[in-house]
Amino acid sequence: MRASSISCAVLSGCCQTSRETSFSSTSLGSRCKRSNARGTSVSGNSDGNSDMNTRLVVGVLTLAGSALCTFRCHGRHLQHRQVTQRRAKGFSRPKVHTPDVLEAEVVGAATQQDATLDAAATLAAAARERLEDMAAAGTEEDKFKLGDMLFKGEGIEQDTARAAYWFEQAAERGHKKAQSNLGEMLYRGEGVPQDKKRAFRMLQLAGEPPMREAQFNVAFMLHTGDGVKQDKEKAAEWYMLAAEQGMPRAQTNLAYMLRTGDGIPEDKEEAVHWYAQAAVEGDVDAQNCLAEMYYAGDGVQADMGKAAKWFTKAADQGKREAQHNIAAMLQTGNGLDEDKPRAADYFRKSAEQGFTESAYSLSCMLDSGDGVEVNKDEAFKWVSKAAEDGHLQAQTNLGAMYYLGEGVAQDKAEAAKVFEKAAKEGHIPCMKNLGRMLQVGDGIPQDKDRSNYWLRKAGEVIN
Repeated sequence: MRASSISCAVLSGCCQTSRETSFSSTSLGSRCKRSNARGTSVSGNSDGNSDMNTRLVVGVLTLAGSALCTFRCHGRHLQHRQVTQRRAKGFSRPKVHTPDVLEAEVVGAATQQDATLDAAATLAAAARERLEDMAAAGTEEDKFKLGDMLFKGEGIEQDTARAAYWFEQAAERGHKKAQSNLGEMLYRGEGVPQDKKRAFRMLQLAGEPPMREAQFNVAFMLHTGDGVKQDKEKAAEWYMLAAEQGMPRAQTNLAYMLRTGDGIPEDKEEAVHWYAQAAVEGDVDAQNCLAEMYYAGDGVQADMGKAAKWFTKAADQGKREAQHNIAAMLQTGNGLDEDKPRAADYFRKSAEQGFTESAYSLSCMLDSGDGVEVNKDEAFKWVSKAAEDGHLQAQTNLGAMYYLGEGVAQDKAEAAKVFEKAAKEGHIPCMKNLGRMLQVGDGIPQDKDRSNYWLRKAGEVIN
């Protein structure tokens, strides 16, 4: 009674920058979804077929967090070595001691250990003071390196506030990496009070002459208006600077702007060029977007083989939209050999990541045995998830499963609730199903007035 729907969801996700310094960066992505769902009704003459609709959702903008290095506690390491040495000595036959003598030995050992740790702390403090003296007297590179050590906690106790101080000392002397790192710390308020306007100015300094990470950050802030006045045209210029230096995330974001005409003139052929540059470098969002453009013939001649190639690459990197897209192609044999078991595997991977269309499509395959073994219980599980996400056709199918008792104990009252929920969202098959149940009191109290309301709303002629 329920037919599987095949839909394509494309152009979704965030572009996260891989940092060459010790920081992570910002990101921009986009989303596009295409769907085709076929309706199912309880009665035999309720069809509810719908045509394919295409939707483009833009402006999915996110900022990735920073990947900080692990703090090293040198005192703890020294203490561990001291305990290890004491235990190693304890393997010999133990001497017999009176309680008073044993207590004195334990206290004495603890005192000796504390003295060792105090000495180590004193040495560490002296070493840090020496490093700071050397940095103060040294070049901007020396100042940057000390800031980097303090930020990462490498060879010295981590201190982000002090790291910011030394980055600033180096930045004032024109050190580009220090300017970039200080700009990102100001952006996040890490080690210093958050100040996005000052962060923007610092990142601008770092971006001239070329430093692609800083250029990307400037572009992102201008694109989103985060901390500065939004200026998409200038954002595109900064993205271009970083893109021309081979930065995949900048290439992907620039391609997005060109494809959608986001603040700049639309140029889909140029968008294909930049998506292709980033896709070759392994950018998963670029791979998915490039595949979608090949699939739709959008800015490039349609090529199902290339679409399948790039969807597969993105899918194998875990991109849930790409997993759904390649599954849909495998299910129908569109652009590559039909392989329904493999399609079901990709639908499942995508559904497990919370992609609604995949949960629905997988439920249809499991319900009907389309290339896989029939499993009503699993079908009920996945159609329930899709219905919870507001998928109207999934709600129709879920209502039908409650009505028929497939994959779940029969519960017509619950079926009516599900049908009504979808009916209120304008889904015609559910209006018809609910109207007919109310008309005869099928599992719920008879109510001719409500029945007539829903049947008329669905376009049926009432006798």
